[in-house]
Amino acid sequence: GIWVENGSRHESRQQNGISHFIEHLLFKGTERRSAVQIAEEMDAVGGVLNAFTSKEHTCYYAKVLDENLPLAIDLRTGASEMNLDLSHLRVTELSPNTGASTADLTLPANAGLTRVGIKAGAATLNVRVPTGVAARIRATGGASSIDVDPSRFPRTGPVYQSPDYDTAQNKADITAEIGAGTIDIR
Repeated sequence: GIWVENGSRHESRQQNGISHFIEHLLFKGTERRSAVQIAEEMDAVGGVLNAFTSKEHTCYYAKVLDENLPLAIDLRTGASEMNLDLSHLRVTELSPNTGASTADLTLPANAGLTRVGIKAGAATLNVRVPTGVAARIRATGGASSIDVDPSRFPRTGPVYQSPDYDTAQNKADITAEIGAGTIDIR
């Protein structure tokens, strides 16, 4: 699940109920999937997608059986701070889209191929590729700083790539589009 430090205690009298309202808005669909498509995808694997708001937090969570875990994660954040460790999950598609935020993201360690499509505005992103996971990285940006570990991912032209990428059992294919931010990939 994803825990957001935003509950009823953080609301002013004029904002009373806004955390719960936003919780419900997040189940109305995304740019890529309608609410019906999301529900049907979860139903197809016997999954549950739900959320709750407390005084301190809002939590969004999904439950599926282990054999159905390699699902896609489509994550949208605005002005926020995020720490997402996916190292123990079998995520095969990850699409984080961040605004003015700071994000620490650890990729899956044993997912086979994970396709990662990062879109970020004025963000600071720290992406960790677990030891034993190869990566191919294509990063572009406007007024941005892109720092990729050259000892793990040597650069050839516009692409950074592990020497063993083609034969690796676990690998990440990363595309990153950064606006006026920074990305660090290690």
